[in-house]
Amino acid sequence: MDGPSSFLLHSAARLLLAACLGLLVGLERELHHKPAGLRTNALICMGSALFVLVSEYFARTLGQAVSDPARIAAQVVTGVGFLGAGTIIQARGEVHGLTSAATIWMVAGIGTAVGVGYFSGALLGTALTLLLVGLHPLQRFLPVPKPTRHYLVVSRESDAVFAEMRGLLASAGHTAPEVQLARTEEGVRFTIRAALAADEHERFLARLRELPEVLSVRYL
Repeated sequence: MDGPSSFLLHSAARLLLAACLGLLVGLERELHHKPAGLRTNALICMGSALFVLVSEYFARTLGQAVSDPARIAAQVVTGVGFLGAGTIIQARGEVHGLTSAATIWMVAGIGTAVGVGYFSGALLGTALTLLLVGLHPLQRFLPVPKPTRHYLVVSRESDAVFAEMRGLLASAGHTAPEVQLARTEEGVRFTIRAALAADEHERFLARLRELPEVLSVRYL
């Protein structure tokens, strides 16, 4: 690996491996319709490896006294931090995209490991990332506490809507929600406090909005 041609082959092999590992993680993200998919993760992984290879190339051509091989690679951490922040979305008091941002961070680490030749670390990191991001379908079977959510529902009348809400919450396993009722000029106002998981929360909101008696539904 002394000549330019051997360094080119050495670089091509590492970039190809980085792209493949990034594609593996991106495939899982793509299958679950997450913001950062195949191309994004492959490019991040390959780009991280390329920055490390550029550092190595500088050290080979300019010498260690002139070029610090770790300096460029260290900037990958900062750059990927900004990229990951772009995938985080805050909406109605909830934060979405943290797992995608953490995955981007991990993929950059995998690419960096490939770039320096730490192949066992890159492969282990990829396997563990796939294991951890693939756990979300199993979370419903784990003893994870559901977040407490607050809702404001305004309807034309109370009895049918109250019965519907109780039925929806009971089907989600929440048999004793806190519900406060008040009559206002705009209609009957329900203030609800219940512990619901993300999928139950979305179903609850969607079903309430379908009721003809309901005038508005807000998540507080």
